Parts: sequence; structure tokens; C-alpha cells
Amino acid sequence: MRTPIALLSLLTLLVALAAAGSAGASRHATTFKYCTDPTFPPIAIAHGTYDPIIPVEFGRQARHVLEGAGADVWYRESPIEHTIDPQVVGELRALVAAANSE
Repeated sequence: MRTPIALLSLLTLLVALAAAGSAGASRHATTFKYCTDPTFPPIAIAHGTYDPIIPVEFGRQARHVLEGAGADVWYRESPIEHTIDPQVVGELRALVAAANSE
């Protein structure tokens, strides 16, 4: 079972990427390249394509950077604004259950 600290670290990274934009994301990708232990907790990103608060491009860029660093990223986009897509919740439950069984 993964620790909440790892999940909080991931959330912090995603917020930093969103705040930094594409130029910042490229800088973080270079940092990942030099990690000596490139292991990641399970990563899921779900984003609304019509989100007026955090543009969908931030989710796409986060996925790109994390995959470039070797992470296996579960990624979904939904035609919604800044909210949780109920259809994605079932998929996330299965993902969390699988991660907890490892």
C-alpha cells in the first residue's frame, strides 16, 4: 500500500506544473531525467476539457512530463468543466483497489 505522503507529493508536483506552465514543465522534466530512483506511485489524472479554472492543457502537460520520466499514467478527459466526472469515479475505484492489492 502506498503512503499518503507519496500521493501528496504527486499532488504538489501537479500543482507546480500547472502554476509553472509549459516552460516550467520542461525544467521539471530535465530534473526527472537525473533521478536515481525513478519509481512512482500509481498516477491518475482526470481533467475536464471545458475547465475554465485549470485549462486542460495543464493536465496534458503533466501527463507528458510524468510519462517522460517513466511513470505509468492513467489519463482521462471528459467533456465537463471544473468538476468531477461521475463516470470516471468507477474507473478510479478500480485503479485504487488494484494499487492497494499490490
